[in-house]
Amino acid sequence: MKIRFSVVIALLFICCYPGSDGPGLTARAEKNEFRLNTPTEEEKFKSPGPPPTVEQILDRYVQAIGGAAAWSKLTSRLTKATFEIQGSKVTGSLDLYAQAPNKQVQIGRIKVDGKDADFETSTGFNGEVGWSLNLTEGGFRELEDDELAAQKLFAEFYLNIKLKEIYPKLALLAPMEIGNQTIYRIEATPREGASIRLYFGAQTGLLVRVDSTLESLNKRKVPYTTYYEGYREVDGVKLPFTIRQNKIILRVNEVKHNVPIDKALFENPGAAFEALSRFKARRTGPPVAEHGALYLTLEPDGAQISLRAELDGRNQSYTIADRTEITRRMQELYLQLYQMRGAKAELKPVLEELGATFFTPITSLLEEAAEIRFIIPGKYLRFPLDLLHFKGRPLFLQKPVTYGFEKLEAGPVAFTAPRPALMIEDEGLNSEKCCQWLNNALPLSDYYSSGEMNLAKLASQPPADLLLVSAHGYVGYGRTDYLQLGEERIQPEHLVHLAPKLVFMDSCTMGASASFIQSFRERGARYYVASLAGVEAGNSSTKIIRNFFERLKAGDTPSRALFFTRKKMYEVYGEKEGYAKLLNRSFPFRVYVLN
Repeated sequence: MKIRFSVVIALLFICCYPGSDGPGLTARAEKNEFRLNTPTEEEKFKSPGPPPTVEQILDRYVQAIGGAAAWSKLTSRLTKATFEIQGSKVTGSLDLYAQAPNKQVQIGRIKVDGKDADFETSTGFNGEVGWSLNLTEGGFRELEDDELAAQKLFAEFYLNIKLKEIYPKLALLAPMEIGNQTIYRIEATPREGASIRLYFGAQTGLLVRVDSTLESLNKRKVPYTTYYEGYREVDGVKLPFTIRQNKIILRVNEVKHNVPIDKALFENPGAAFEALSRFKARRTGPPVAEHGALYLTLEPDGAQISLRAELDGRNQSYTIADRTEITRRMQELYLQLYQMRGAKAELKPVLEELGATFFTPITSLLEEAAEIRFIIPGKYLRFPLDLLHFKGRPLFLQKPVTYGFEKLEAGPVAFTAPRPALMIEDEGLNSEKCCQWLNNALPLSDYYSSGEMNLAKLASQPPADLLLVSAHGYVGYGRTDYLQLGEERIQPEHLVHLAPKLVFMDSCTMGASASFIQSFRERGARYYVASLAGVEAGNSSTKIIRNFFERLKAGDTPSRALFFTRKKMYEVYGEKEGYAKLLNRSFPFRVYVLN
């Protein structure tokens, strides 16, 4: 596998003030802190006398954390932390960037058994848009409803000293006694989103616990109890340095205030996906539709998805209701493909149901079409539409398929440059040296192992009609997508000067890289072929490359070459090692038509 690790966790991003959804803290009274031993510790309610008012509790809290004047001197914060999931081998790091008045992004990096996993995650709010970028959730998505409301609160830089303003409804609940400690409780309701409960230590005035509810990806309400401990003073204000939630423990290692923060960190990662939808290929005249090709265009349309099918002058439009739910299910399907999980008995009903949703209204057009052209917005980049069933079988086994972002022809590729191809291969991944085999089949082409190539040498390479790279692929936060070349990282700007007509990435997840796809598209590449999910190093990977380029050399278009290749892989491997493994070996590569 060119995927080094596959981590199935929903990483919780942490903040250090009310409204957070992260792990909590413990605190000791003798250290000016408070300790709640476990979330299940017996809680007793008491009436020790008239409790202070809500205003008195919150005013004391502001003073306990340094006072409003000290907080008002701060304009930015960089927090670096590490976390662990108890009882597992999963650890990681978390960098949190905050900018007044309301921008924040958290970037997490995962380790399994001390080794880096193959993705990082982020959530954020930039004053306008909230997002989550997490491969375990199917990739990028914009936040909505309660999730967006929570992220807006999370991004309020001065939230700690503005509780009475940001939570217009504050209700004092009965005090609580744990051990010999008294806890004051307040129920806080914001203008948008769900209420939370805040717990303050009577002796210290500090926030020691938050009870909140977060809406999950599948719209379930999930309760969270967060504990805070280890308050320390940094630049005149107090912040918790340990946070606990269930089995997750987060430890803050460093806090810096009033540091410059790169504006690019607050750019919506969705901008890369939107660029795919905005950019138009350089061409003259109206788009030309190929005879026999069914163009199926998808567009988000309010609460639904609008589809338009066009085949040889015939048009049909229809809609799919509940865009949010369909998007969630397609993301979950992508995630199962990425993680190679799910038995046939589990996957097949889902593929059939979603296939019926998308394809039943255009059954006759699909039956007549010779090829399928999916025209998608960038935000649907990870939709595995041709994996869905049509009349009982996956669509990719029935018709040649391409993906694109506007209506384009998808003809054959002619290699006419003085150098037909450049191949770069990590020899540690593939003992079968599939790129070297193709180099031998294409005279005048150049082949380099990862030990022979570096970024400096790559920068001096002349153009080539075909670029074939076999290496670890990484699709991460924002513009950090890259290919691993020895100790160096190849990013799109290191390759686009090659101006290839056809790009073939034998690398994990590069078929889901908006930055790589768009960079080659802007430089005039006609086709981009890559995998949405994992790629098997050697074995099926080698077979895919050999079959695809043999068909291409024989005169097939890229869409037909991949169609026959995927069918052959499906037949060769069968289901003897499980249905998910079969799909991983036969399905994930796709052809994008870019120009």
